Amino acid sequence: MVALFPELVDDFLDALRAAKRSEHTLSGYRNDLYGVAGRIVAPVGVVAGDADPLARSVAQRVGALAVDSLDPRALRRGFGSWASDHAEGSLVRAWTVWNRFFVHLVDDDVLTRNPMKSVPKPKLPSTAPRSIRHENPAALLMATAASVDPRAKATKRWPERDVALVATFCVTGIRLSEAVSLNLNSITGPAGARRLQVTGKGKKDRAIPLQPGLESILDRYLATREDRHGPGAIDDCTAALLVHYDGSRLTPARIQYVVEQLYKRAGIRSAVPGGALVHALRHSFASLAVEYGADVVELRDLLGHSSLATTSRYLDANASRLREAVAGHPSQRAVDAFR
Repeated sequence: MVALFPELVDDFLDALRAAKRSEHTLSGYRNDLYGVAGRIVAPVGVVAGDADPLARSVAQRVGALAVDSLDPRALRRGFGSWASDHAEGSLVRAWTVWNRFFVHLVDDDVLTRNPMKSVPKPKLPSTAPRSIRHENPAALLMATAASVDPRAKATKRWPERDVALVATFCVTGIRLSEAVSLNLNSITGPAGARRLQVTGKGKKDRAIPLQPGLESILDRYLATREDRHGPGAIDDCTAALLVHYDGSRLTPARIQYVVEQLYKRAGIRSAVPGGALVHALRHSFASLAVEYGADVVELRDLLGHSSLATTSRYLDANASRLREAVAGHPSQRAVDAFR
């Protein structure tokens, strides 16, 4: 019996689902698999998704696609078409998904070899971290968060919460999604030696030490939370750590909004790279950590990166700043005069 592509994709995704992969991740995998498959079966000059009647038949062709027809030549053609209108990062991700798909098929004895070995792996472009272009954004943002916003309604003024939110991002470097998922019991350990238990990508847990300053800020915020929502507001240890004015868990969109408003009030919105917002705080934390002595392994553990290559971007960025500083040094200008 011929093994058809859709059935094998479903089986592959079921295996990942059993490994506790998120539905968001699985949806991305499915899109990459079907997207490239559509390019493989599409007639020359037709892109899946076009209004052309031939393009509408692509889905039917993918549905009838036999796995043994996915040879290196077909895959190279599909990825060549995919590369024509997708960014390099998307191309790398698709190649990785397809490679993992074929590894699964080989492990299940559906295929004897992985044809992706004959498809050149694209290189991910090296991108510099998008840090905030300001000398000390943490101090400015926390001072802004602690001040009263005259434009906000009295019921929506919660400076202690806003300070706790910004401080957590600035001194832990956690991701937006990680902050949203924090619960009251994410803070563990005795006073003076507390840790923040964070669940990162791939459901990987890590513990981030809390310094006394952040510990005090979080304690003040939780005290005001009881004032706002009643004595039992923080009794349930599984309740959200960071909440909205009504006591509900802060959503990613709401956190982005709060942080952007603080940027605007602090007058540094233009210093924040486009599209970064909260993630810019993570980049700034990492860049400053390197500048003040953190090595790449320590930083990888703090940020929850799975690869040292990802973390090394901050080393490269720091080296560039050092080079610029040296270039402007008076002694360097004196040396340059003798060239």
